[in-house]
Parts: sequence; C-alpha cells; structure tokens
Amino acid sequence: MNASAAENSVSVDLVAAAGKVTVDTSGTREHWFAPVLGINESEVGAVSTAGWGSPISGTSALPLAFYVCEFWAQTGGGIPSDKIERTIEFTKTSNTDCPVPSGNLVPGGFGWLAPNAGTCQAFTRIGQEVQGAPGNKGGTSCMSSLHNKTILLPLFDSYRGQGNNAYYRVYGYAAFTITGYHLSGANWNSPCSGNERCISGYFTEFLDRSDDFEYGPSTQNLGATAVYLLPNE
Repeated sequence: MNASAAENSVSVDLVAAAGKVTVDTSGTREHWFAPVLGINESEVGAVSTAGWGSPISGTSALPLAFYVCEFWAQTGGGIPSDKIERTIEFTKTSNTDCPVPSGNLVPGGFGWLAPNAGTCQAFTRIGQEVQGAPGNKGGTSCMSSLHNKTILLPLFDSYRGQGNNAYYRVYGYAAFTITGYHLSGANWNSPCSGNERCISGYFTEFLDRSDDFEYGPSTQNLGATAVYLLPNE
C-alpha cells in the first residue's frame, strides 16, 4: 500500500484456537496530479487472512496406516529431521519393540484400511476409528504410481477387532517418502524378502498444503504443517 507511515493503521485479529490470523491495513494516499480534478487524497486498504496447522482429516493416496509406535521408533521420538532411509516391517515381522507378543496388532490385519469405493485411497479423521482391510495386499495395485513420492499417511494409536471387523483409531498424520516395498504381489527395490512384508523410505517434514486434506490446530505435530492464505470472510 502506497501511503506514508504516519497515515497508516494496522489491525491484527488472531484466533489461535481456529489457527488463523487476519491483518487489516488502511491509510490515506495523497495525490500529486489528481487535485486538479478536485481529488486530493484517497482511502486505500487491504485485508489478508492466513491459516496454519496440521492435517486433521483427509484422503490418503494409499489405504495404509502405520502404528504411531513405529513412527516414534523410526524418528527417535521426535519430528523427522533427516532423510535416512529406513525399512518399516509390518507388525508381524517388525523388529522394533512395537508389536504385541502375538504378532499382528489385529489378527488378519497388516495396517491396510478399507479404501474408498473403487479407489486405492482412504479417508480418515483424527480421533475417529477407520475400518481395516484383511489380508496383506491392500492398495498394492496403486503402488507403482507412488515410487519416490511423498504422501501423507495416518498413524493410529489404538486398535481393536480382527479381519473385516478390525478398526484403527487415527492419532495424526505423517509424511512418508516411499523408496521400496515388498508386498504380496507387488515388489520394487525390495528391502525385505520371503514372507516378510515391508515398505522402505523415510519420514520427513511436509510443509506444503495438500488439497486432499483439511488443516487446523492440532496437538499432534508430526512434521506435517502448513501456512496458507485463506479467503477473506
């Protein structure tokens, strides 16, 4: 805005609970030549609203959820700060301290979620349960399009049931870059072999806003955050 500092006014409306801030500026601009037309000055102003936060719901490109314990084990209990490739083995063969003694967290479940009808995608929301999918194939038909791609995946912190009646409660979302996998009927840069089922890659920070997700204030900051412009109300 082209006006002198003395003539400017700025108001800031911060709504931390909603994850947004609105800045409203106004001022008076004096004209050099317009006074010959009887216009000595004009009122000018601008309003901008920005939002920030982490994903609170959305549609993942792959119907897969990681146990949050695996996230902590791979990142050292904090926000991802490196790009060291790691292999995350599904719960039955995981070598971390995360699996329960019986192997799978839910009998017949490997962390795969029931996808949206006719897709390899799955919609989830923090704090809500999502139905699992039995078996170990899941969304393997879509894996080839995700080579070396970074995608947002839900992390779950509790689980119940088995088979078609398995459910996972969503804790938050983390960004994961896929660099290989060994699944039932789908392999690429296989980081494990035989009957093992695994995905390799690395958890990473994701600071862009994905159109497939809704953002808002969240206490679960797992490295996926964004700041973005919002339409003015």
